[in-house]
Amino acid sequence: MTPVLLAAAASAAIALATAQAPSCTINSTTGVAFGAYDPLGANRTVARDATGQIRYRCRRGAVPLVSLSAGSAGSFQPRLLRRGTASLAYNLYREAARTSIWGDGTGGSQTVLGATGTQTLVIYGRIFAGQASAPGSYTDTIVSTFNF
Repeated sequence: MTPVLLAAAASAAIALATAQAPSCTINSTTGVAFGAYDPLGANRTVARDATGQIRYRCRRGAVPLVSLSAGSAGSFQPRLLRRGTASLAYNLYREAARTSIWGDGTGGSQTVLGATGTQTLVIYGRIFAGQASAPGSYTDTIVSTFNF
């Protein structure tokens, strides 16, 4: 008698899964541009307001806590726009009423809680009224940080 060889094959599906880590990407920013500030003009007793924006996208459940640096002043109260040794006091706020300073949570400032998805955060800026300043362009550099 001839032996019969039986062959058996078994297969199993192996499920592979990967989890994408939460992530945030800053898509674009628009600076706060105050325009011309005239300390001797008719409106010198009125603060000058402007807005800027941070557009970002966070995915996979990333909910960012967004902070802004103090800029060249090293302090949130007030921040300073600079032109050489000359400066103009200003600040950045979390809301249109301009009552809560947007910073990193220190020095009387507060952070902003963002959201998942594609979002736009508005930065509310104000140059304070009645400041004497030399003519020219004044600037400051602010760094935004997303912690999630």
